[in-house]
Amino acid sequence: MPDPVKWADLLYAPEATARSVVRRVKNAEGSPGPCTHIPMVKGRRGSYRRILYAHPFDELRYRMLVGAVASDVDLHLGDEVTSYRLADSGPEWYCRDYRYGIGDRQEAALAFISSDRFGALGILDISDYYSSIDCSLLEQELGALDCDSQAVGAVVEWLFKWQETWGVKGLPVGPEGSGILGNAALASLDHLLRAAGVPFQRYTDDIRLYLSDPERWWGLLDEIQAHLISQRLLLNTDKVKLVETPRRAIKEVTDPTIEAWKETLRTDEARGIAVCSLKIEEMAGTEHVQGQQLRYALGVVGRAGSPGALEALRADRWLLDLAPRHWGRYLREMRQRRLVDPGELITLASGTDARNVVGNYHALLAAAARALPRECAAQIEELALSHDPGIPVALRCAATHAWGKAEGVKHSKAVEAALATGDPQHQRALILTLSSMSKGGKKSKALRKLRAAMPDWAVTINWASLPN
Repeated sequence: MPDPVKWADLLYAPEATARSVVRRVKNAEGSPGPCTHIPMVKGRRGSYRRILYAHPFDELRYRMLVGAVASDVDLHLGDEVTSYRLADSGPEWYCRDYRYGIGDRQEAALAFISSDRFGALGILDISDYYSSIDCSLLEQELGALDCDSQAVGAVVEWLFKWQETWGVKGLPVGPEGSGILGNAALASLDHLLRAAGVPFQRYTDDIRLYLSDPERWWGLLDEIQAHLISQRLLLNTDKVKLVETPRRAIKEVTDPTIEAWKETLRTDEARGIAVCSLKIEEMAGTEHVQGQQLRYALGVVGRAGSPGALEALRADRWLLDLAPRHWGRYLREMRQRRLVDPGELITLASGTDARNVVGNYHALLAAAARALPRECAAQIEELALSHDPGIPVALRCAATHAWGKAEGVKHSKAVEAALATGDPQHQRALILTLSSMSKGGKKSKALRKLRAAMPDWAVTINWASLPN
């Protein structure tokens, strides 16, 4: 769930933002503000995971708390762990792009499979990993990684408060900080495998064992299961397997269809683009769709500026929910090239079924990639300004962002809605619409009214007051 302005308002004045977070902590006695859980498709129709959509200051606070332990966690992880590795540490920490980790892992796996060291490939996965993590045991793991005890206590305390107040189990799915802590929670398993002399790689809880002797598998599996049980975690038995031939192992770590597409693109790019476009069309209405293939094909046709995937989306809206981020990139590209009507995207994304929120969110942000015509403002205004708690707040926020980019918008309505809504995420989204408003008396009046009524959002209000 990308932030529409990439947190520019809170990064604009970091010291003031930090003071706002501290003030809010003191006023609320440290309790987290309202948050919601949003269903997101997990692999197949009818299967979902829950994504946390938190109060903006709470998400920022979580990031700050994780940042205090992130460097120590990353320092003590081995190269075997390829997920959520730091690209930069300190207060402005961030992780390298996930594609580097996936690429590193695939390259190492293929090198092992093609070598004379290959005996078997062991594959393991943990069931409901993030939500199953015991925060008390996580505290011990962080301590073993030489993280500062006070910083560890603060982040674990916050996780417990989220759990007690809003039922957030284990680590929340969505915030980048959970990736850092998710790496730490299995650090002792990494140590066990190294002590056993087993080459391995881990991407969060997705583990590959590179075995020169297949006979070691069953003994190792028993040790791993025993260790995970001690951590109150369980293997996902549907994904545990031993692969003993190089040919089958290659199929496990690569997708033959995607590899064939890559080869076609290398030899005949136009034909490769057409093949990917046709594949997306064939996915519409089918029961089982390979998400990895859909994501790759969308990247190909998007970079080529081909509108071919739009028909598949019109025929089967569920495809949007299966790969929302990749559809978002594709639809933004189509909007920039004027190959899709923004009104169509708004119609597609205006349904309020909670199961469609993540896909709708990305589609609405794509609609706002260019200024919306006046008729689109009318089309989306009711959803953008609504403070009906029955409508998912993430959807209202995305609609607000799109509405704020439309021609003829009356920003006084945004001010009225910001004062009326009880959702902090929606309040911020409505305030941010003022950033696109021309400087003048009306804007100054609106900003003064918000400053007087909403001091907690002073940082966002000040950012919205800057020249476009």
